[in-house]
Amino acid sequence: MRRVQWAASTRDISQFGIGLLSRTPVEPGSEFILTIPQRCGVPAIFKTRMMWCEPATDGWYHIGGRFIESIEALSERLDIVV
Repeated sequence: MRRVQWAASTRDISQFGIGLLSRTPVEPGSEFILTIPQRCGVPAIFKTRMMWCEPATDGWYHIGGRFIESIEALSERLDIVV
């Protein structure tokens, strides 16, 4: 698996997915590990599938992602420590 890092701003978020604004386009169907900072200091980490990516303005992209699984749930299922 190739490691790619990029920054994005959150447009909206729900229990099922996230809307992002980024300078980096993504390929629909690609999967990422998405880290979301939280006030408590412990980030929420989700395996996320990018569902769509559309050009916005001035080199920005609107991106829609669906949460597939939280890393905590994935580690429990695979019996690994995160």
